[in-house]
Amino acid sequence: MMVLGSVITLIIISIVLLGISGRSNSFNLGQSEIVFVKAEGCLEEALIQLSRDHEYAGDTYIVDDSTCAVGVSGSGDERVISVDASEEDFYHHLIVDVQIAPTFAILNFSY
Repeated sequence: MMVLGSVITLIIISIVLLGISGRSNSFNLGQSEIVFVKAEGCLEEALIQLSRDHEYAGDTYIVDDSTCAVGVSGSGDERVISVDASEEDFYHHLIVDVQIAPTFAILNFSY
């Protein structure tokens, strides 16, 4: 009877721990997605700024609790926008190749 009780207790503890682990993973995935969306928002702002001012070199943006560092490199008709967004333990890096003339266009996007 004691062995059966111990086995059942171990099974219940395992199920509870799996539930806690799954909930933690779900929370982390949600937080990572939130930081990714904020990084995309900073990228959109950088694209707007670059389309208005071809000499735009980047900036740092604060979105809620996230920080986005935007850098723009390149010369001539092509630029590379780099966005690094972070919040607590979560981080996303986006890179976009942009053509600014003769028409403003995104050439490549990677994350």
